Amino acid sequence: LSRGLGDVYKRQPYDLLVDSDGMNGDDGFHERILLAVPQSSPLAARTSLRLNDLRGQEFISVMGNRRFREQCSQLCQQSGFMPQYAYECTGPSTVRNLISLGCGVGFWPEYTWGAPGEGIRLLPIDDARCVRRIVLRCDASGDIRPLAEEFRAALQDELQLLASKTVSYTHLRAHETGR
Repeated sequence: LSRGLGDVYKRQPYDLLVDSDGMNGDDGFHERILLAVPQSSPLAARTSLRLNDLRGQEFISVMGNRRFREQCSQLCQQSGFMPQYAYECTGPSTVRNLISLGCGVGFWPEYTWGAPGEGIRLLPIDDARCVRRIVLRCDASGDIRPLAEEFRAALQDELQLLASKTVSYTHLRAHETGR
């Protein structure tokens, strides 16, 4: 957990917490972090890239208080540069629209944001750290109310279904474009 958030979790009672905390540990749902680029970008011709290749790019991202944004900024910093944010948005649909219009590039979670749509190419990043993990945490006591348990089970099923669909989409798109 990020510094400080663990303390909040300890103080606040909860039945179930959905959290995204990078790639520490083996449990949870894992998804690669990809780079979404406009089809018009010279980067769109690439088959993959390294984080360092993104130095100097203008990024489109969700606002800074989101866990995903924090993780992506840290990945850039660990690669020796600070990402330059051209736009910060409230959600993935706006990120998608601005990237497709050629306003910049952005990090894209492989499963949870769905397919990026027309005008955008997803590129794998050659860095094992470009993974995020979504975990479902129960209260430290282990007690969970029946409704929270139903939600946990439904969310796990949905994430697994989403992963199987998106993996097929990513594989097919690579095959369609010959990349």
